[in-house]
Amino acid sequence: MKKLLGILAATGLVATTGATVVSCGDKKADESSVKALGDIKGTDLTLAPSANDEAAAKTAAIAKIKSKLSVTVVEKTDVTFSDFKAAESAEKAGSIKVTAVESSKLVSGNVTFTLTFKAAEAKVDLSTVITEKALGAIDFKGEGIPLSDDILTAAVAKNNKLDKTQVEVDGITAEGANIKAKSDSTKYNVGTVAVTFTKQEAAKPTLSFNEGQESTLELTKSVSSKTITVKVANPASDQKITVKSGSADIVLGEVTGNDGAASYTFTVTASKNTTQGVVVTISYKNAEDLTLTVTASGFD
Repeated sequence: MKKLLGILAATGLVATTGATVVSCGDKKADESSVKALGDIKGTDLTLAPSANDEAAAKTAAIAKIKSKLSVTVVEKTDVTFSDFKAAESAEKAGSIKVTAVESSKLVSGNVTFTLTFKAAEAKVDLSTVITEKALGAIDFKGEGIPLSDDILTAAVAKNNKLDKTQVEVDGITAEGANIKAKSDSTKYNVGTVAVTFTKQEAAKPTLSFNEGQESTLELTKSVSSKTITVKVANPASDQKITVKSGSADIVLGEVTGNDGAASYTFTVTASKNTTQGVVVTISYKNAEDLTLTVTASGFD
């Protein structure tokens, strides 16, 4: 019995030791995949951010870490930033410290980067950017005039280098306005450019029959009535179609559909033969009339 227990104990010890060895092996493998921030050295410690603020410095630091260590770190998950000091001039550089979060599976340690100064771009005169001053037709969404944003949108369409966040509009009339650089513009010198435009006319409504309906209609005693559908393109919100028969022998039903609708229906009914085609006229304000020629036959 003692001999058996000894064998079992030895077997368990071997199994436990094996498990322990595997566990340590995994841990070492994990540790070997973590990159040391301190491995970034020399000229790679100098960053050239797109601006002199902390956000730009963080972006540049993350990009440098990705470039040199082939890992994409995330703030708070992998790294924290501290000791930010903005660059003040070409002679007075800034700095920012990056420290690995203890639980990060990507990086360890810390590194301090030097930040070069980003000089402001030279301002230009607005007149050199807005060279096309006739802006064309603009939708007048204001009370008889266009809105500022619509003017700027039209100005950018004609002058694609214009940054509309750097300018503002005043002196708006039905024919033109002034576009001027904002007082705090970082791109444009103080100045004003006068632009012109015209009112964009609303598209006129047009009438058409529903698909399958021709401009002629033949009614008979067996089929003495038919429903007609008329479509309206570019409808006006306060308008609907009107219908008129050229003869009392062709009776028109009430038009169904609300003001501003895109389609309407009405019935056409015959009760006796017509010696010639009767013209039904469909009208809509500012649209060309639509006509339907109706004939009736087979009635006693």
